[in-house]
Amino acid sequence: MTTNDFILCATGFSRFLDNLPDPPAVGGGEAPMLVVLNSWYETPVPFYSALLALGVRVAARRPVVFIINDLPYPYPDVTDSIRLIAEHSIGLARFGSIRLLSDYVAKASSAVNSEEIKRLADQAVLFDLKHRIGFDILHPSREAAFLRDAFPACEATVYAFAGALEAERPGSVLVPGGVANTMHGLMALARSRGIRTATYDSGAGTPRVYVSGHDVACQGWEVQGVVEAILRRADSEELAFCRRMAREHADRVATGTDDMLRFPFVVPQEQSRFDALFVTSMEQDSSLLSIPGLFDSQEEWLTQTIAALRISHPQARVAVRQHPDERRLNSRYGERAVAAVRRMMETDSLITLFDARDNIQTRSLMASASVVLSAGSTAGMEAGMLGQPVISHVRVNYSRSGFCRSPQNRQAFFDLVREHVSAPISLPDAAVSEAEVYYYVKNHCWRVETPVTPDPPIFRDWIAANTALPFDDEPYVHIVQAIAHGENLCSLRHAANLRCFVGSL
Repeated sequence: MTTNDFILCATGFSRFLDNLPDPPAVGGGEAPMLVVLNSWYETPVPFYSALLALGVRVAARRPVVFIINDLPYPYPDVTDSIRLIAEHSIGLARFGSIRLLSDYVAKASSAVNSEEIKRLADQAVLFDLKHRIGFDILHPSREAAFLRDAFPACEATVYAFAGALEAERPGSVLVPGGVANTMHGLMALARSRGIRTATYDSGAGTPRVYVSGHDVACQGWEVQGVVEAILRRADSEELAFCRRMAREHADRVATGTDDMLRFPFVVPQEQSRFDALFVTSMEQDSSLLSIPGLFDSQEEWLTQTIAALRISHPQARVAVRQHPDERRLNSRYGERAVAAVRRMMETDSLITLFDARDNIQTRSLMASASVVLSAGSTAGMEAGMLGQPVISHVRVNYSRSGFCRSPQNRQAFFDLVREHVSAPISLPDAAVSEAEVYYYVKNHCWRVETPVTPDPPIFRDWIAANTALPFDDEPYVHIVQAIAHGENLCSLRHAANLRCFVGSL
């Protein structure tokens, strides 16, 4: 996004606020919601956060405190962005209090645990460092300088937020996804105080937003509860609907017609069989989301698992499929993992690599493998839909399902891989059905399609053309409802999907 586009988003948001009517009186006795307006690479994230908070203020009549994060985080310099956010958020004063985060430094009492603040801040910076290097935002040569500046800056931000939590005593906080000192440090601090949290992310270039009530934006832990409820009901029509929606979406992804992966995938006329298929994920996304796992990197996961398998199965045929979207992002971590596999291939002719530039269809590879080793991506669910057993080394919402196993330590992980290579199995029908329901809920309930998202062009065009909050858009209403009351957004969206399905009959 260019600086000019950011200015257009800011001025458009300011005009939008001027056109809104005064809100209704707040309800009695409710604790406020804190909303962090955070600069994120000159994108409309702070204004989108405010747009969601305005919905909560008007629809739920909750008091809202808008906090502009004016404590700059190093690289890049956001001084001008903070000034622009503050200048064009003045109209929010009709809807709640507006504060600078720095105002709360003096409000943090002596009871604030400085060791806890430092631990949360340091952890957040390390997650952020991995993310920035992976997306080429920060060159590795500047790592030392970044850490020197980032550690104290993040600690100061988290400390100030501790003061905000003490002063405002919120019932909930909304913190946008993005940089470490908000997404991890502030969210973790709020949750350690028993305060309900919400965050979000969006699909670049798509009308999709992902909202979560957890520390991370994209794990979608709300998915699991909805899946379990659907399976408990065991309603044949509901299950048939979920399975059909899942398969239709998976077909679009597999053929490159889905708007998230528009690549011309090719299905080979003859597909080799593999004893084990590794399907990688976007490692820099995993670091941003702080997804826990057994290995520190995908490079380590690939090399150590293949080496362990070779001890017991020297003739096992192994394939590695790099996430195809890494061709667009040119991930440092992805390329490093691929380079490590290529080095192994110099002395191991039974390893086949399909890198991000290879147009082979991932579905065809999974169908030809005895076991699929997933790094937590959607491909793990699709493998289950094909009847293939899945082993995950990371903890994601489906890692304890009937189609996926997630061992607790590396040795158990290696042993399980060997077990499946020695005695391949096909999943029972119930596990396949569960995978389909997981796939449906993640892609049709957790991912919400809505006309306004924090994606820069989408937000810029929407804010310029509208003068009212989008309460006529049911997905926006559901997002607001989930944030305001802590409801499971996936449940709300599934109920809406079912209503549309029944209405179309």
